[in-house]
Amino acid sequence: MEFLSLYPWWSFFIILTIILSYIGFCAHLHIQNRAVFFYSYRDVTIIFLTPVILIALSYLIKNKEILSACILCITLIAFSWAWIITYRSNTKRFFLSLLIVWGKLLLSTIVWAILAISLGLAVITGNSKRKKYERRDRHAERNEKAFIGALLVGFELSRNLLNLCCLHKDFSTPSKNIEVNRS
Repeated sequence: MEFLSLYPWWSFFIILTIILSYIGFCAHLHIQNRAVFFYSYRDVTIIFLTPVILIALSYLIKNKEILSACILCITLIAFSWAWIITYRSNTKRFFLSLLIVWGKLLLSTIVWAILAISLGLAVITGNSKRKKYERRDRHAERNEKAFIGALLVGFELSRNLLNLCCLHKDFSTPSKNIEVNRS
């Protein structure tokens, strides 16, 4: 009976290990200059702001048909842009670009999970009880510091991870006429 209760956790850790290994392999190719993970901040913005836009639209649009059409169109446009930037920046190598574009989507999922966990930890650490004989203003200040500290750790970890995987530190796009060097 204990095996059945541990089974979902083991499958979760196995899937998480596979995803992290895949992202690690893509990052390894990027670090060795054999592939480009994120070309510029524009690429990062397209990948990471699409879920924010979709969530905002789900609250703003009440008609389900219009909402589903908007979600489909925005997702296709964002994925097309991500594919074009990935394909051009990886010197028009199809299979390498396919490997990297799925790595981008998995990395964005991991980064959103890091941000969600840091927000959860910030809420937990920012809601501590007052200690005996502690003043209210000192308690509020301590809770605020804990909340902001947990949020900053998550945001800084995400920012550094994305900065590590970004080739150009600007908002440029790769040109159409990249020379394909297959030596």
